[in-house]
Amino acid sequence: MIRGQILRATAIPVLALNLLGACYRYVPMEPTNIRVGGSYRGYLSPEGTQQVARLVGENVERFDGRIVTVLDTAYLVSMSATLKRSDVRQTVWTGEQLLIPRSAVNRFDLRQLACLLPVLLQFGRAEIDTQEKVHSGSQRL
Repeated sequence: MIRGQILRATAIPVLALNLLGACYRYVPMEPTNIRVGGSYRGYLSPEGTQQVARLVGENVERFDGRIVTVLDTAYLVSMSATLKRSDVRQTVWTGEQLLIPRSAVNRFDLRQLACLLPVLLQFGRAEIDTQEKVHSGSQRL
């Protein structure tokens, strides 16, 4: 019985870590379908890179963030990351809001949760295994 409690006590933080660190995928979106509050990855055109260089730095090819407002000529984005053409690692932002001109963005990809179900199934399977071990252990006594 104690073993089951210990496993449960360790399984819950592991599940929480998996949920918080869940994996995401990016799905292409039409620019007309951009929704306020959604998390997107925006790809800048070569001209767009030059347009926003003073805001995000030189040679940035894409940005990640949440759309705060959609205007006729720009998107107000709460930035979470940028990636330069020559860099392998992203630059992390802490929600700074930038006005990105519509003409600067080639396309958007919507950020979607990709692997929550496998994590939940894995947790359910571990819980079942734990219960089976507890029951089989008590039968041996």
